[in-house]
Amino acid sequence: MNVRRKRPPPAQPALPPDRERHLLDDLENIFLAEGGLRLTLSELATRLRCSKRALYQIAPSKEALFLRVLAKNLEHIWQLGLEAEKRAQTTQDSINEYVMAALIEVRKWSAPFLADIDGFAPARQMLDEHLDQRMSYLVHMIDDGIELGILNRTNSAVVAGMLYASAMSFCSPAFLDRAGLTLSQAVEQMCAVVCHGMIRPGQRTTIGPVSTPAPRIAAKGRANDRRRAKRRA
Repeated sequence: MNVRRKRPPPAQPALPPDRERHLLDDLENIFLAEGGLRLTLSELATRLRCSKRALYQIAPSKEALFLRVLAKNLEHIWQLGLEAEKRAQTTQDSINEYVMAALIEVRKWSAPFLADIDGFAPARQMLDEHLDQRMSYLVHMIDDGIELGILNRTNSAVVAGMLYASAMSFCSPAFLDRAGLTLSQAVEQMCAVVCHGMIRPGQRTTIGPVSTPAPRIAAKGRANDRRRAKRRA
């Protein structure tokens, strides 16, 4: 008996950039709040008041559409970090803000969205690669502080792992309620405990206001620290 396989839809011409951006923004809002893999393309088209053809012009399947949205959200989180680090005044501030940037956005992820990521191997791989990238960058930030003489010499990967393991628990509203803290207060106190234990005597010990982090070499905060280090030399 011959079983006829369902053919994938033919390739569609691209949507105008503005139209695609607006649809992806709306899809992101739906997916973050409700998840996306349980919804059919017909349901999504109805919610977005667009045609299924328009969705096929963005991605060839529902799963591919989910990956487009996830990639968009992770890139947004990454860019927030880079922009925030540029605004930081010191290495300590940069670390504080870098951790905070991701947490503010990740707290918008609903349980169904997280379940979709965990249950869909390509999405899980995409998230794991993003986390590896963020951890590697945090390690570089800590290494910079050590090289500048701001932080004591220690294993930067261990410190970065401690910061992220603690930070992820702050995504739970129940944890923050028990601690009687806001998210920003919890991150500030965590970075104060970890970073202050690394700060060398005579260095600035105040953890600055929380915001969000950024790219390594061009960071204004680390440039300020470098100027201070040169003056001390």
